[in-house]
Amino acid sequence: GSEKRKSLVDWRFILTHPALIANNIAYFAFGYMLFFATLWLPGYFLSHHNLNLKSVGWYLTIPWLVGALFLKAGGILSDYLYRKTGSGRLARSHLIWVSQLFAALFFVLLSFTSTLSLSIVFLSLALGFGLMPQPAFFSINIDVAKERAGTAQGVTSSCLSLAGIIAPIATGWLIDFTGNYQGAFLLLAGLTGVAVVTVILFHHPDREWSVASSA
Repeated sequence: GSEKRKSLVDWRFILTHPALIANNIAYFAFGYMLFFATLWLPGYFLSHHNLNLKSVGWYLTIPWLVGALFLKAGGILSDYLYRKTGSGRLARSHLIWVSQLFAALFFVLLSFTSTLSLSIVFLSLALGFGLMPQPAFFSINIDVAKERAGTAQGVTSSCLSLAGIIAPIATGWLIDFTGNYQGAFLLLAGLTGVAVVTVILFHHPDREWSVASSA
């Protein structure tokens, strides 16, 4: 009886905790960006900049290299801030929304860019900032869910998978409907913007955890 009750409480905690819900919404936006970039950016360079496939491969190494560097930097910065301050809000939440805000901004700029050089610059910064908060997303499940971290991360990863289903369909429909990539970039920026607002308002791992623990 007590084990069953504990299991029910665990699921309720994971599915209703405000910080975890906000984390999952933001991670969905992260996943949408990731699948969009993986599946549609080659086509963007092929059609928008009239490059051949070999050139696309070389040009795309630059944004993904920048993304890898930002990804590593995000983990280092998040851990540094957490060690210095002990604040999950500062080390995790602020890192997430600031990074995603810059990512959204650069995707908007990319949507209005026609030159190849600026496209590479804006895309590199958009991917870099977009990938930067990934370690913080994982850390939130550990910080907040603690002994439930594995299950909580499973829910978070499911949001990534859901984004992997929706992003290719929505992007393909928009490109087919508009005949260009601008609407797809703006939708991506809009979803990321929703994540930013959600994290600012509800992503309070320290405060919410103390309330949940005492409840």
